[in-house]
Amino acid sequence: MFRDLVGLALLGLVAAGCAQVRSDYTKFDRLPASIEGETVAFVPLEGQNGSAAWETYADKVAAQLAEYGMVRTDDISSADYAAVISYGTGDTRTTSGAVPLYGQTGGGVSTTTGSIYGGGSTYNYSGTTYSPRTFGITGYMPYRRSETDRFFSIRMVDLEKSTPENLVAAYEGSVISSGRSKSFDLVADCMIKALFDDFRGSGSDRATLVKDDC
Repeated sequence: MFRDLVGLALLGLVAAGCAQVRSDYTKFDRLPASIEGETVAFVPLEGQNGSAAWETYADKVAAQLAEYGMVRTDDISSADYAAVISYGTGDTRTTSGAVPLYGQTGGGVSTTTGSIYGGGSTYNYSGTTYSPRTFGITGYMPYRRSETDRFFSIRMVDLEKSTPENLVAAYEGSVISSGRSKSFDLVADCMIKALFDDFRGSGSDRATLVKDDC
């Protein structure tokens, strides 16, 4: 009964959205040194019940946790941890401007030709001159670019230490990025892997993402 109440309390969690343009992950790790054999139940947030997308992303996270020995269970009453995930897209911004184009602006080889009339005759001439080449801005190329914020987060609660009134977080991790894709699904694998590439560690950690298109 207690664990079921904890599960209901988890449903009330509201994941923070993307408040600013960032491309990094943040994590707070209070899990034990070894999580081999520990069980975790995934609890859908409000609006995620019955969602095929949620099931897909929960499976992806569970697969990452399995590499550390953690076992997924559907029975929250016997689980060691409960996990909630949040994901989606935020604002889309469109910027425009112009970038300079560089090239040769002067100098080099030049040839001069002409003619002179005198004494009843016409004399043609030509000459070649050399001068140092100069380089600079030769023009501008306009651009227009749209970027959309995307976010993914996971929170794991220690059910042994928690009460319905006081949930004890064992792990919190989030990834925020911006890019051309307006669909979270297209970058989901990239963002989830970016967090789990450096999943464990004591205390807190923050780093810039290096995954493609995240």
